[in-house]
Amino acid sequence: MSPNSDEEEEFLDKLVKDIVDQFFTEFRLQLRDLAPDDDSPTPMQSEFIPETEKDYQEYIWRYIKRNLPRFYERGDPFVENLVTRAAACSRQITQEYDLDRKVTPKVAIMGLYDFVILCDDSGSMKKGTRIQALADVCQRISHIASAIHPQGVFLRFLNNQSDYPCEMMSDSEAIRAKILSTRYGGFTQLGTMLQTNITEPFIFEKYERKELKKPIIAVVITDGCPTKERREMFQEAVLYCKGRLTELKYEPASVIFLISRIGDDPEAEFFLSGLRTKALEEMLYSCPDQLDKRRHVFRRAEKNSEYSSRLINMFATALDGQAEMPTLRPGDRSV
Repeated sequence: MSPNSDEEEEFLDKLVKDIVDQFFTEFRLQLRDLAPDDDSPTPMQSEFIPETEKDYQEYIWRYIKRNLPRFYERGDPFVENLVTRAAACSRQITQEYDLDRKVTPKVAIMGLYDFVILCDDSGSMKKGTRIQALADVCQRISHIASAIHPQGVFLRFLNNQSDYPCEMMSDSEAIRAKILSTRYGGFTQLGTMLQTNITEPFIFEKYERKELKKPIIAVVITDGCPTKERREMFQEAVLYCKGRLTELKYEPASVIFLISRIGDDPEAEFFLSGLRTKALEEMLYSCPDQLDKRRHVFRRAEKNSEYSSRLINMFATALDGQAEMPTLRPGDRSV
């Protein structure tokens, strides 16, 4: 290769390098111009977290407008009391359960609902400490339901039908005694009993009698997969309920559905994992946790409140998926 060729090649290499450097310099400048200033809030940073009573009033009423307009009207004394109490105790709740500050307002939203728990009382629940774990989680859900204002939970069972009409239970020891004294035996008809014991008596029969006053959070706790019914019946019961609510001019978030499991039955795990589909994600939250295992881990670590925190986050996730959550920003005050 001639000296001239070497010089030409060196010149071309330098030219290409200069052009590439210039290109990336211009590209970075354009990105800088397009990007927001460091001080400019992103949508996530500017998300408004209610703290004052005025903030909570706006937050809760916006949720009602979007999700529960048939249940509460402006000025409802129950809601106004909930707003006042939420603002007063939000910091305490955040600290007590070590919650993310974005989760705490959702505890106030939970106060708009009645909690109804469908408990698995099939024979397999007698294995190990499953019944004790069920009693513990029901007690904790009652505490969560009462975090803002005093209320309790309704307990229903898959096989014991003598509990209806049932009363709301708020006493923790009474809840535990009820779970421990129940006779365990029978089948796991999750879909059939969700409809028979939860959605019909607590929603649609009340609607027919013009007594439907509050929405519900329906919690299903089971240790197995469905028996004595088609596996699809559970999700069909959920979809039927949501569809019928729409026909009656109620918003889908009038009923929030959750299902979780106790015990290590692989078929139960497979069944619940099959409910985590795109088609159901806005209808039902299928919790991936094994509640008794999670409880055992936290108890061994002496982190009792963190188990309750885990349950609160479970309910918050269900709300996020099935309701239109209000996103407020500073200066955005109209409902």
